Amino acid sequence: MVKRTVGEVVKGRPVYVVQEDDLVLDAARYMTEYRVGAVPVLSDGSLAGIFSERDLMTRVVAQGLDPAQTVIREVMTTKVAVLGLDSTCTDALAVMRQLRIHHLPVLDGKRLVGFVSRKELQAVEQEAQEVNVEFLEDYVETVGRTKMKKQKQALADRVRAIPGGEHVYSCYSCGTCVANCMVQKVELTYNPRRLIQKVINGMEQESFEDKTTWLCSACDLCYPACPQKIHVSGVLGAVRDLAIEAGHTSTLRTAVVDESTCVACGLCVQVCPYEAVTLVEEKVAGQTRTRASVDVNRCMACGLCAASCRSASIELQEEFSNEALMEDLWGWLRWTEGVPSPMVETPQWAEPVPSSRPEVVQ
Repeated sequence: MVKRTVGEVVKGRPVYVVQEDDLVLDAARYMTEYRVGAVPVLSDGSLAGIFSERDLMTRVVAQGLDPAQTVIREVMTTKVAVLGLDSTCTDALAVMRQLRIHHLPVLDGKRLVGFVSRKELQAVEQEAQEVNVEFLEDYVETVGRTKMKKQKQALADRVRAIPGGEHVYSCYSCGTCVANCMVQKVELTYNPRRLIQKVINGMEQESFEDKTTWLCSACDLCYPACPQKIHVSGVLGAVRDLAIEAGHTSTLRTAVVDESTCVACGLCVQVCPYEAVTLVEEKVAGQTRTRASVDVNRCMACGLCAASCRSASIELQEEFSNEALMEDLWGWLRWTEGVPSPMVETPQWAEPVPSSRPEVVQ
């Protein structure tokens, strides 16, 4: 921060002074010649007072005195505040405001070395403030850039440290993964390359709240097409793990278990391709019971669990219906005598799909 001293301001400048025995008329002409509003008054080389335009008006003109007959010592201001060479311009201005004066002499010991006005000190302060602003702007920009760089590196490095996220820096946003993604066909906002760029740019909150973080089904169809041979699903999975660790949860629609009717047959656990459904034990009225539980951070709302549940204990949130699921998931189901049956043995995305779509039997 820039703080100039009055010694720096007066260095090398002439000091316009008068003697205490000078006539007021001569002093007024002297001040007019050099265009100054006040001058220090010396007596035997030492500071004796100040004579200003205010003294001229209030103590000479207003009192009817003759300037040609009046000497300076009779009308000058004798009680004078002074500054040292090391006094800052800020401190000098504070003294002037407090005493309601416009000029102050500057001393080096007892020797007069300068004379400063409020106007010139304000100009110096204004200049210093502008320099300080530029300094602060540069500082903030530099520190901010450094901090942002560290934040960027911190998030991407944390992703890279998780198995599956090691190729986060390899993505150059060609968009091939988006073109090949099956999820993107039904969810237009799904964009893996955009999410990866958010991670690389240190946008932690935005990355954790992005739908793409939670929508990836890990089918890995993007991998064969990626020129960088990046397992994008692994990178997205690493981001999701960090999001969960930070306390975020998926905002997507998920399957819901009716605990009162679930018989814990385990069929839903077998058909879930995302390992989102598990069987858990809990104490109810002093007895241990087992039921299905859905991990909302893994569930993709594919509906397989709901379609396979024989007790109708699992369903998707209200915007879905089982009838609609049966229509939408016909490629996931094996058809036996015209009735859809879940593929509990091999729940894979690549399961062959019937050549014609049979009618669902209600």
